[in-house]
Amino acid sequence: MKNITKEVKPFDENKKVFFKTFRFSQKEINEFEIQATEGNYQNTTKMIKDIIINKKYRTITIDLEARKNTIELLTEVRKIAVEYKIIANNMNTQNIESFSSEEKTELINLLFKTTTLYSSIKEKVSRL
Repeated sequence: MKNITKEVKPFDENKKVFFKTFRFSQKEINEFEIQATEGNYQNTTKMIKDIIINKKYRTITIDLEARKNTIELLTEVRKIAVEYKIIANNMNTQNIESFSSEEKTELINLLFKTTTLYSSIKEKVSRL
């Protein structure tokens, strides 16, 4: 018979086995929860570790109006990219002289749409 040796899991020195207890009043815990959510922490434990161990505290404020404007700008830029892709595909498939009058009109309309989108983007950026 062979001797079978078992592999033993090595001791983890960073194992979290110690804990501290903090006592808060209801008013303090409410304030603490508000600060944790304003600081954009996933949970209060991470906030406490940041404050005590890393000696830092972060507060992230999000301007919802600016975020909404940024999302609108991104969608309009994507629309322009799609329009240019359509134009490029049409130009690559045929020679411009062989386009029918309807296809030329469609290309002109696509270019007009992209310039309109571009001007609206320019206007929104100037407002920011």
